[in-house]
Amino acid sequence: MILFSVPIFVLKKDPFLPDVFSVSYRNTEYRQPDGFCSCISSTCPFMKVLHCSVAEKTNILLQRSFFYDIQYIRQKTNLTLQRCNCTPYLKRDIDIPANCTIISEKTFQNRSMIQSVSFPYGLKQIGSNAFSGCSRLKHLLLPESLCQIGKEAFSDCTTLSSIYIPQYISTISKGMLRNAHKLSETLFSNKSRLLKIQADAFSECSALREISFPDSVQEIGNGSFYKCKNLSEVHFPENLKVISNQAFYSCGLTSLELPDSLEILDESAFFKCNNLITVTLPPNVRYIGKWVFHGCNRLQYLEIRHDPEYIGEWIINRAATIRCYKGSKADRYCQESGFKVEYL
Repeated sequence: MILFSVPIFVLKKDPFLPDVFSVSYRNTEYRQPDGFCSCISSTCPFMKVLHCSVAEKTNILLQRSFFYDIQYIRQKTNLTLQRCNCTPYLKRDIDIPANCTIISEKTFQNRSMIQSVSFPYGLKQIGSNAFSGCSRLKHLLLPESLCQIGKEAFSDCTTLSSIYIPQYISTISKGMLRNAHKLSETLFSNKSRLLKIQADAFSECSALREISFPDSVQEIGNGSFYKCKNLSEVHFPENLKVISNQAFYSCGLTSLELPDSLEILDESAFFKCNNLITVTLPPNVRYIGKWVFHGCNRLQYLEIRHDPEYIGEWIINRAATIRCYKGSKADRYCQESGFKVEYL
C-alpha cells in the first residue's frame, strides 16, 4: 500500500444520508451511494469497494494517485446554462438543474414549446433575453436566491399571466416584462429590497390592472408602464422619489395618491391618463416636468399647495384648472401660461 503525506482523496460519510459517502479530490467533492456502480472504467476504485467498510474504502482510495473517469459521480460544481448546452433540458415543462447558478443571455430565447419553468434554490442570475419570446410560458415563480435579472429577460412572453419577484432583486431591468400582454398579477416578496424599476419594464402589459410596489422602491423609470391601458390602481411606495418620463403614459389610472417622499415628476409622466379627474401633488415635489398631465382629457383640477422649484410647459390641458395659493409660484405660472386658477 502506498501512503501519502497529503492524501489526494479524502473520504467521509454523509451524516444525513447514511447510505452515501463522498470523496474530496483536489478541493472538489463527489458523492456515491453504497452498493451502486455504473462505471465507465473497469479500473475505477469504487468497483473494488462497493461492499467494503468505510475504513477499507479509504485504504483502497489512498492507493490511487490519479483521477478516474466515473460516470455515476456528479461533480458538485456550479452549472451555467447557455444557448449551447441547454438542449438536454428543452421540453414543455423545464426543470432547471439543482446546481445551476446562472442562466446566460438568450439561453431559452424564442423557445415557444416552453410552458413552465421550475427554478432551483441556488440560482443567482438570469441573463438578458434568457426567456424572451417564450410565447407559451404562463407563470413564473422565481427563487428567493435570485439576485439579478438581465434586460428583457421575459419580454414578449405574450401569455405570461403571473410573476413572483423575490427579495434580493434590487432592480427590475429594462424591458424585463415588456409586451407581456396577459400579465395580470405581479407579486413581490414581503422582504423585498427593490430600489428601481428601469425603463419599459412593464411596457404594454395591457392586462395589468393593479400593482402594489414594495416600500423600498425609490425610482420608477422611463416608460415603465407605458400604455398599460387597463392599469387603474397603483399603490405607490412610501419612499418613492422619482417618477420618470412617460412612466405611466396612457394608463387607465382613475386616481393618484402620490407619497410625500416624491421629489421629481418628470416629463409626460402621466400623459394621456384619461380617467384622472383630480390630482393633488405632495408637498416635496420640486420638479414638475412639461406635459406631466397633458392629454388627460377628463382632468378637472390639479392642486399644488407649495412652491416647486420648476414647473414645465403645458403641465395640464387648457380646460383644466390649477388650485393653488394666491401669490405662489403656481399662481404666477398660471398667469404667465394662461391657465385657469382657483385659489385655496
